[in-house]
Amino acid sequence: MNDQSRPRACDACRRKKIKCVITEEHSSCSHCSARGDNCTFDHPTPFKRPKQAYVAAIEMRVSKLESLVARLAPPGFDYMKEVGPPITAESFDNNPTKTRKRKQSGDIAKIPVEDDDDASDAELLEVERKIRKCLCINDPVPDLQRYYGPSSTAILFTAAQVYGGQLDDNSKASLLRPKFWQDNERIAEEKMDDDILPILPSDYPTNLDKLVELYFEHVNNYFPLLHKETIIQELQYRKLDRSFAGVIMLICAIASKYSNDPSVLPVDNDSLSVGQKFYKTYKLKCRRNQLAAPSLNDIQSQILLQWYLQSTPFSKASWCINGLTFSYLQDKGYHKKTSSDDYVNDECEEGSSSQSTSVKRRAFYCAFVQDKSLSALLGRSAMMHRHFDVQQPSTLPDEVGTSMELSIKYFKEIIKLYSIQDEVLEALYGTKKSSSHFPEDKVKESVAKIAQLNDKLYRWSEDIDLELKYNSNCSDDFTHSLMSNLRIAYHILQIFTYRNFITMPRRSTFRSTSLSVATQASINLLNIWYAKAQRNKQHGFVDMLIATSPFVVCLVLVISACECRKYAGETADLLELKYIEIGLRLCREGEKYNYYNGKESDLLIQLLHMCNLHVDVNNLPVVEEYENTSSGSSTFSLDTPPSTEHTQRLYLDLLGSINANVDAPMKDDTSMATVDNLDSILNDYPVTNTVDEQWRSFINTLDF
Repeated sequence: MNDQSRPRACDACRRKKIKCVITEEHSSCSHCSARGDNCTFDHPTPFKRPKQAYVAAIEMRVSKLESLVARLAPPGFDYMKEVGPPITAESFDNNPTKTRKRKQSGDIAKIPVEDDDDASDAELLEVERKIRKCLCINDPVPDLQRYYGPSSTAILFTAAQVYGGQLDDNSKASLLRPKFWQDNERIAEEKMDDDILPILPSDYPTNLDKLVELYFEHVNNYFPLLHKETIIQELQYRKLDRSFAGVIMLICAIASKYSNDPSVLPVDNDSLSVGQKFYKTYKLKCRRNQLAAPSLNDIQSQILLQWYLQSTPFSKASWCINGLTFSYLQDKGYHKKTSSDDYVNDECEEGSSSQSTSVKRRAFYCAFVQDKSLSALLGRSAMMHRHFDVQQPSTLPDEVGTSMELSIKYFKEIIKLYSIQDEVLEALYGTKKSSSHFPEDKVKESVAKIAQLNDKLYRWSEDIDLELKYNSNCSDDFTHSLMSNLRIAYHILQIFTYRNFITMPRRSTFRSTSLSVATQASINLLNIWYAKAQRNKQHGFVDMLIATSPFVVCLVLVISACECRKYAGETADLLELKYIEIGLRLCREGEKYNYYNGKESDLLIQLLHMCNLHVDVNNLPVVEEYENTSSGSSTFSLDTPPSTEHTQRLYLDLLGSINANVDAPMKDDTSMATVDNLDSILNDYPVTNTVDEQWRSFINTLDF
């Protein structure tokens, strides 16, 4: 046997699929030698060729299939160009197939199909559409359709029905018992909720058009949840529709915050109660148990409800409501490119299919931003990570040339930025333990993560749309407000990237550098907030993470001031105190409309008293009366009851337990951790295993 035809294993090794090791020619392999068998390496069993009858049967079958393909192919289609000429004995001997270059499956051109071709993708999608629709038979309302994923019974039902024939609607109805199919989910739910009061025309305010206009000016321009033209058109004929009425009532409740019309103000003129009467109408007449599949208006109402509650004592309830919103979004399939509504009627809700799809995307990403904002603010896990496939929202044709073009660009940048925020929380605040066993390795691992996150933040700031890149000299107030919000969110992410090392000062060797970076970011953030407040008193709507940022950065500045004072002495003129006063004034200005701002200002004043930081808190004016030259060295006085002496002593003892002194605040962002300066920013502070639980407990009590 020549070397080319000799097998690489004997018969025994080949049957067992093991390596055949032979050391000398004309000898047994190691496996056969160990078992005492005759090795057939030099004399393998001859290859058994298939019987001639078997080959003839295959050739006959192939010829029949070729003739069948020729009959089914459209006129003018030559399949020989794709699979090659027929193979005969003569052509095979002259040009063996083993030397031919085989075509890849992707190289074969698609055969043009007719409408009745069962094998086409369009037909398969149509079958799936019909089957999913069959699961909600007698539900003519498209809103009642739900989304079914690949593992659902709907797909199995689709596969089973392929074997059956077609039935007309009458035949289908005759096979269904009315007891189980008489009412759809929405009708059945309304029968159970018959005690809910009906919507009346008198429930709407006389200045409804003005409130709707205020909403789109101050809220929708920043978070484009709704399509203005659709809302205005449907106001003419859907006022008595409970789902749509819920959207309008919450629009009025939110817009009342921006209105000076006496008719929307409460009887006691309490600014914190503005919009309550519209919320009560929504709660009594519009909100349901949601047993039936939610409509798009139901999902929009859930998002609007979160935005309204943001300024009330129940702001933290938004996290639970947003979780329900995500359940609704997945129930309808809005987290996928093709939702359940698309399987029924693409033009059933908002006019054209493209318009309907765009509005659904906006609803999804509004909930997405809420999820990232609230999870960071409340220290909880995000509800939606990467298990979605939704394109970013786009501008509709009637919005071209309006302010919505810039609003959509702004919204996309917020989505990108909060996606990075999600990575920050997952990398630095997640529950997954570090793989390192030594504290020094954990520090280096954390710094490496920070370097990667800073690189992403830097790339975002470089790639941002030029129209939205921060410019303090921008002449347009609306554009300046969008720029400011993006820059504020950027600095919030900087602080979150380093903040984890500040709250446990005795354990983190990276604390000093982290505090310096967070302090500089806090100062930059307050400068932008102050400039925005000076230009536009009624600035646009922002999410909770941005709205509470003045209070958060003031906490960072308090820690930085205490560290600087410990290093420079009690009489040091601290820059942090001036910016703490700015943050306190921002909170005081916002408490006229937001409940949490009032709680924040009280907690901040209490904290300043406990730390003996001298900031003027008497007769705090509004932000626009603030002079940038004000000093932080004025006499300290409280307008809230002082804390107990024990609490003061406890807090000062906790601050005194910090090991290292703070460095001077950085002048720019170039000192942040990057891949290039990873080792240089690690300080040689001793690492201890003691964690001050009292310090963590006190920080956790600072609620907004």
